[in-house]
Amino acid sequence: MHPNKPLTAEDKFKIATEDSFDRGAVALAVLFAGEAQLTKAAPAFGRGVTVMLDTLGTAYSDLMIGDMMTEAIYPVMLHQDPRYFRRGTGTVWSRRASAVGQIFWTHRDSGSTRFNYLEIIGASGDFDSLLHG
Repeated sequence: MHPNKPLTAEDKFKIATEDSFDRGAVALAVLFAGEAQLTKAAPAFGRGVTVMLDTLGTAYSDLMIGDMMTEAIYPVMLHQDPRYFRRGTGTVWSRRASAVGQIFWTHRDSGSTRFNYLEIIGASGDFDSLLHG
């Protein structure tokens, strides 16, 4: 059981919103859009500044939707806790294993854990799938 109090639905949406508007999310969207333009990953979009802005909007929207789905909407519906729980003790390898394990196992609002199929399935709906249909 985790020692933290369960989050309210409002708390979960606040976390997702903060992650969506974080400068790192914007930077990541710029990188994804730039890479898509350089590699001509979306030939239907074409080339040029306005097309780059369209590509950037698509990349950023994908990140925002992913944040909302995996950190707010599904966790509220399925009573899951979207937070990362840092393991403060143990060897470097045991802490790394704990961090990687949280990709595959999630905490529930009740404190129990379960397979994190939402993160695995939710993360699979990436920017590339939007570009290639």
